[in-house]
Amino acid sequence: MKLQHKAWLLILAAVGVVTLLAIVVTGQTISRSFAALEDERALHEGERARRILSQQAQELLTTTIDYAYWDDAVRFVRGQDDAFLDDNITEDNMKYLRLSEVLVLDGTGQPKAAARLVDGEELQLVSSGLLPKLLQLGQPLLADASGMSTLRTFVQHEQQLYVVAAAVIRDPGVVAQAPSGVLLMVRAISHAELVRMSDLMLTQVSLSFDGIAKAGVKVWTRELSDRRIGVQAVIDDHDGQPVATLDLNLVREMDDEARSLAVTTGLQVLLAGLIVGATLVFLLDRWVLRRLSRMHDQLGAITAEGLAGTERIRMGGQDELTAVANGINSLLDRVRMDAIEQKNAHARQEALQLQLMQSQKMEALGRFTGGIAHDFNNSLAGISGWMRLAQEDLAADHPSREAVDQAIKGAQYAQGLMRQLLTFSRQSKLNLEPVHVGALVEQTRKFVSSGLVRSTQVQVEQLCEDDLIQADPTQLQQVLVNLIINASDAMDGVGRVRLRVDRLSLPLPAGQASWPGVAELPEGDYLHVQVCDDGPGIAPENIDRIFDPFFTTKSVGKGTGLGLSVAHGVMGRHGGSIGVVSQPGHGACFHLLLPAQARPEASGQTPLGASGASSGTLRMLFADDDQLVRHSWGSLLERQGWDVIRARDGEEAWQLYQGSDQRWDVVLTDLTMPKLDGRSLMQRIRQTPDAPPVVLVSGHVGDAQRQALLDDGFAEVLFKPVSFDDLGQILRQVAAKGRPAD
Repeated sequence: MKLQHKAWLLILAAVGVVTLLAIVVTGQTISRSFAALEDERALHEGERARRILSQQAQELLTTTIDYAYWDDAVRFVRGQDDAFLDDNITEDNMKYLRLSEVLVLDGTGQPKAAARLVDGEELQLVSSGLLPKLLQLGQPLLADASGMSTLRTFVQHEQQLYVVAAAVIRDPGVVAQAPSGVLLMVRAISHAELVRMSDLMLTQVSLSFDGIAKAGVKVWTRELSDRRIGVQAVIDDHDGQPVATLDLNLVREMDDEARSLAVTTGLQVLLAGLIVGATLVFLLDRWVLRRLSRMHDQLGAITAEGLAGTERIRMGGQDELTAVANGINSLLDRVRMDAIEQKNAHARQEALQLQLMQSQKMEALGRFTGGIAHDFNNSLAGISGWMRLAQEDLAADHPSREAVDQAIKGAQYAQGLMRQLLTFSRQSKLNLEPVHVGALVEQTRKFVSSGLVRSTQVQVEQLCEDDLIQADPTQLQQVLVNLIINASDAMDGVGRVRLRVDRLSLPLPAGQASWPGVAELPEGDYLHVQVCDDGPGIAPENIDRIFDPFFTTKSVGKGTGLGLSVAHGVMGRHGGSIGVVSQPGHGACFHLLLPAQARPEASGQTPLGASGASSGTLRMLFADDDQLVRHSWGSLLERQGWDVIRARDGEEAWQLYQGSDQRWDVVLTDLTMPKLDGRSLMQRIRQTPDAPPVVLVSGHVGDAQRQALLDDGFAEVLFKPVSFDDLGQILRQVAAKGRPAD
């Protein structure tokens, strides 16, 4: 036998032995691992069953506390209201709460009243056998002078498990009050409850009351058959004593998977062994020749691709063939580098020539603008004057009023264009005036949406109220228009551009994401405007050049490369900055920072200790997450004589309420708001001393819910839309009644 054949036989035999051992070891390991996982899952299911039953007890306790803290319950145990049990513990209510028995104890621990739902159909007295146990559970709660004691436990009686929850009956408005009585609610863990629990656990669940103690272990397993495993979970009462066990019957679902996985893994290992053996034999016979053939093929591909290609010879190993391949690659790199350098030098020369021609055009444009600016501005001023006169002569509901308003805006924009041209040619100065950034952004959105951005959606989000700056509105609007149009062009006119207005302070907190241009600004408050799109983003090699004059990635005739350069200059003259953050494929986001004006003092404030109502001005806290409603209603109420403090949501309203040392005459709030809703805001305010009345206005409630909201503590409930005359009159009536007693 040839040595070559002996080597092949030796390799195949070694691979076969290793493959067989791997199959045996892998099968045993998988079987043991899956069995351990099955046991662990069974214990987990037992603990889950205990938690589900414990959650039932906690839910029942919460319901018991809700009923025990009612004023009707206090009056009932004191003998002042006999209708509490009849009105609230009805058959339907007990069915809904899944209660089997209810017991009320008076202050001496004697039964005041009781009810028992028999077979889910009628109410009777509490069972005589269970009554002593309930009395025994309720007595310790009466001994607690703080009146805050509660109890949740499990009770076993006559081979039946019960969930018992008890809470003292007390007035929730009085601190450290002795209990007036005790309310106990009982839920029987019946067959229906076990079926409900089985559906939730996705396995059969039953109860047993024998052999529930097992050396302090709460959950254990036992083998039922080859296909089934039993789990027993101990149920403890409030003293930690076992009263019953939950029995779970689980199917061993992983045995078949373990066998299947072992077989599959064995086949895979066998196949891998065959492949490895064949590969070793093949490499032993063909190692050198195949490498030489691959090098020849790669050289042919490189020759066909030419100098413009990027292909290289790829040769592994550390032998002479690898050294030859590396030498050829080095020679290819040098030749290609020389060719690229020559091409770049030619491109730079053409770019410089184009920039020179463009600068000559812009110089001519500047001179031309300076020559015609006077006559052009005079014409615009005349047009604007006539349109203003027409606007004042037309009634607000005249059909042409909107056309006149838009014409005036167009004339103002044309004046801004001329001012921009004069600024570029250094023949005009900034015209600074107080500007509300939010209003300017919204005006810009309406302007560009008229057709400048094709099918692009422009969305505005304003996150601050104090948005006053000193700026040239026309130049600032030009910057925004340019950014929006650039974003639309980047998305080919289809997509979404988001404008966001916020207020921030520099320096930024540690850990907050920053962007270029922030570090150069002095400390202070700034208005932050973001213009973001969903386009392809800016290439990394262009991100540092976008603000350079004459740099553009648009095709000839679609851009001059001056828009972002002018925007950068405008922001600098306003004492601000502009920066961009972009990732290819994830859009671009331009960040504009402008120095903010000092926050104005809140109007209508009175000295410490004085009341707005006593001086004739009523003070109101108004919370609504809708900006249009918040601004329009607040302005109208201020015209009616109110001092209105606005809040964007319930959380901000609560902070303003806590932070004020002056009296509030009334609080007006929406129902549905982020962070903190109107109901929660009212409950927090009513827990404070000398709380003002809270009025709810909402479009999400109906007449059926109105009384429930009034019972919760609202002084009045109004529905949107509401007449502003009626709103002012109702608010003054509520404020005149004063604060309701808790």
